[in-house]
Formats: sequence, structure tokens, C-alpha cells
Amino acid sequence: MGPAPTVILGAGLSGLSVARALLRERPGGPIILVDRRTAWEHDRTWCFWETPGIPDAGLATARWTAWRTIGRDGAVEQRSERHPYLHLPADRFYEASLDELSGAPNVELMTGTTVTGVDSGPEGTLVVRTSRGDLDAGSVVDAMGGRGPLLRDRPAGSVELSQRFLGLEVEVEHPVFEPSAATIMDFRVPGSPGGGRFMYVLPFSRTRALLEDTSIGGPVVPAAERQSSIAAYLDELGAGEVEVLRTERGSLPMTTFEFPAGHRPRLFAAGQAAGAARPSSGYAFARTQRHATALARALVDGSPAPSALGPRRRRALDTRFLRALEASPQSAPEWFMTLARRTSGDVFARFMSDASSVGDEVRVMRALARPSFLAAMARSSPVVRRSGDASAAVPATPASTD
Repeated sequence: MGPAPTVILGAGLSGLSVARALLRERPGGPIILVDRRTAWEHDRTWCFWETPGIPDAGLATARWTAWRTIGRDGAVEQRSERHPYLHLPADRFYEASLDELSGAPNVELMTGTTVTGVDSGPEGTLVVRTSRGDLDAGSVVDAMGGRGPLLRDRPAGSVELSQRFLGLEVEVEHPVFEPSAATIMDFRVPGSPGGGRFMYVLPFSRTRALLEDTSIGGPVVPAAERQSSIAAYLDELGAGEVEVLRTERGSLPMTTFEFPAGHRPRLFAAGQAAGAARPSSGYAFARTQRHATALARALVDGSPAPSALGPRRRRALDTRFLRALEASPQSAPEWFMTLARRTSGDVFARFMSDASSVGDEVRVMRALARPSFLAAMARSSPVVRRSGDASAAVPATPASTD
């Protein structure tokens, strides 16, 4: 009788990344992926700055060595030849991942299957309860997202914001886009009074781009309103006739909650379930892939599960920023513009990608040490950790994870 398999719950970005990392670390170990979907489509976009330790950076279909942050009083352009901004469509990642896994005889993909819980089994094993019966597992990886059933009852962090967006990939009549630079934040959203709402623009050519109407915190913006704001934005550019090629939408967590590295012995977390979405920005692709690699190594050699949160100093910076943003959301454009003006492209890219040095982070802190930011910090309430008993909970650019 062979070894019990590693069962991965969820076959999105994090689940597929963990499975492929396991193939690299332990080529013959049995792996079962369980996912409720039956097809993998171009349902989202991942963007990130190219920094070390991202296995699938080579799958990117577009890259920009310049990016802009735009406010109502002007624009700031940052550049980095070392760390270009990359665009990776989900279908390209899914296709590459599923092709690799389908060629491995030790990997099984269970589609159209819902996970209902995980229980303890005999002799330290686990039993995964699914809509298609029970699975015995030597170890289990929860890659179902931060609100999956294994974290359904988690308490909220002391700061709990969401970055919500709706995006349209369009082809337009007139050549109005500038393919040389991405726009990661344009706070001149038509009809928006200000605050943490912005337009995100990835120009693939002079006439084709992905535009996302995005907001941080605040009330839910109806889809029709976001579509109208994108239409108005294009109209102001003089785009002419617009053909919508594709639509995507999502909600990314921006929380101070400290996600557990695991829920119980041999039940580990990956992706959003491990806190892979950067608390201060929502960026998750680079962090998810680095964590998947580290988790696969831990599963193979029996070492403790890694945290997806990175160094505590960086976590502290994110927490301070979220506290200030919660206290003064209307100041978001000023702070992001200041950060863009006062940091180089290399520093900005490394900080946003969890690849920053202590020196980079000192530069970021100095950039944000402005009167309005310090005042918001003073008004915000103290952070109280509320991680709860995770072992008992078993039943801006936009970029999704799981």
C-alpha cells in the first residue's frame, strides 16, 4: 500500500501552484486536486512586478517598464528596467498548469466536486468530506480562499476592507491608449467625489486595453455604475466606438487578520486562506507563488508550514497603512501620489511585490510621513489581534488569487 496522497482543496491559482511545486519537490508523491468547477476560463487577470522567486513570470503576455499614478493635480510616471510590470491572463496560467499536471501519472483532478469538511482519520491521517464521497489524505492543503469552509467562522480583523473592481477589456475605434506605460491608479474617475476609487488601465495596443473601475472600502458600487464610469472615461479619452471583448470582476481582502499557516496538524493553508493577498494593496500573485514553493518544501521534508505574510516589519507597515486608510479614506489619492513621487520605480516595485529590503521600507516610511498620514494614524484605533482558535474552524491594482 502506497503513501496517503496530498489532497489539495481548490484548483485555482494557489492550488495549482502548490500541486506543481510538489511535482518539482517530490515527483512521485500522489496528489489529488478537488475543485467544484468543471472548466477553467479567462475569468480574471493577474498582474505583478517581476521580482525573484515567481515561477510563472515567464507566462506573462505583456510587460511595461513604466507605470503611472494619476491624481486630479497631475501624474507621476515611475520606471524600472529590472522590475517590469507584468500581465498574465488566467486562461494562460490554467492551461500551462493543467497541461503539466495532466502529464503526471501521480496526479488526479476531481472536477465538479464540492468540499464539505475535513475530519481526523486513523493514525494521524485526515478524511476529506466531498460531494463525491470521502478521501483519505496524509496531508491536506486548503486553497479554497479566505472565505472557504475551513475559515468560514473566522473573526474579522480589526481592520477589514475590501478592494472591489469591475473590468472591461475593450477594442476602441480611435488610437487613444499609450502602450508604453500602464496606469495603475487614475483617481479621476468620472462621477466619483474622490477617495479610494480609481481607474486601472492596461494598454495592450493603441486601440485595445483592460480598464477596471476599482474602489477600496466604502459602500458597494453597482456593476452598472462601474460600467458607466468606464464608458465615461473612454468618452473623455475620445475613444469613439467601443467593443467590449471581456468582463471580469472581483473583491480582494485588505485585512489585518493574521491568517493561520495551518488549521491543525497536517492541514495547511495556501493562497488567500493563508493571507496571500497583500493587506495594503490586494496584490497576491507573487506572494502566492512564493508561498506555494515554500509550502511544498515543508510538506516534503516535514518542516513547519511557512507563513505567507513575510517579515513582521512589513506586516507592521501594512497594518499602519490600513489603519490610516480606514480612518481617512478620502486621503488615499494624496498618499498614493506622494508614495509614487517620493520613491524610485525599483523601490516601489520591490515593496509592492514583497521583495523589499529594510532600506526600501525605510524609504517608503519616509515617503508616507506626511501630516495627513500621521494625523490619520493618530485618529485610528489600536490594532487588536483576533486570530481566534483556527483549529476549531473546520466545518491596485486588482488581481485575484484563488
